Amino acid sequence: EISEKMESLTEKIELGSNKVAALEKQNKENLKISDGERAELASLMSEYDTAVKTKESFTTECKEKAKEYRETITELQGRIESLEEDKRSQQVREQHEKDRAKLAKVRLQAAKKNYAISALRRQIEAIPSRVELIQYQKRFEELHLQTGQVHTEAKQFYALFNNLSDTKSYLEKHLVRLNSINENFIRSMSDIETGYIFLQQFEQIVEGAKQSRGGIEVRRKEAKKHRDSVNDEYLSLVEEGRRYAGVVARFQEECDKTESLVKQARELGIEC
Repeated sequence: EISEKMESLTEKIELGSNKVAALEKQNKENLKISDGERAELASLMSEYDTAVKTKESFTTECKEKAKEYRETITELQGRIESLEEDKRSQQVREQHEKDRAKLAKVRLQAAKKNYAISALRRQIEAIPSRVELIQYQKRFEELHLQTGQVHTEAKQFYALFNNLSDTKSYLEKHLVRLNSINENFIRSMSDIETGYIFLQQFEQIVEGAKQSRGGIEVRRKEAKKHRDSVNDEYLSLVEEGRRYAGVVARFQEECDKTESLVKQARELGIEC
């Protein structure tokens, strides 16, 4: 719209200028101007002046409008830049939040990995070394020997206690029988029939003693047989223990040789 107004004013000014120039040329050629032409010339000059003023006013207005438009454009550009900056800031914030979430996830995974590594390290550290295993083995063997000695002594004490208890019981029974025989013998000597009954009872007592002695003999033989069996088993275990000690010694030697060979291979740059 402004361009159309400028073009229209420019055309009017050019048209007025052309007419004024034509009238001036005619004035120079004829040197006489009629009243009508003079009035037309004055009208044209007035239109020309008006057009020039209008053009100047319009030009000033256009400059002011242009300045206002430039300021508006500048302001709008600033707003656009601000909006773009806000948008970029929002994008940066969103990306930052995403990165923080990823970082938190990675940290959580790292914490789980560290916990698993720590657990594995504790398990590995809980596994005793070869030197510790050898020390444990020696200590267990010492404890086994001590336990065996204590067990053997306890069995001997129990056996001694049982034997003494049985002896005491037999002696008490024998003492009771002897006292009974002594008392009954004095009473039975006063009468033949009573003496005969006493002899029968004495024979029964003797027979019971023989039976008890037979039972004791059977138990003695069984105990001897069990002792011989246990002794044979003990000798067999002692021999097996010797063989085990020899195997352990050879195994330790082979382990030492293996460690020496592995060390030499590593010194030569060979991975094992």
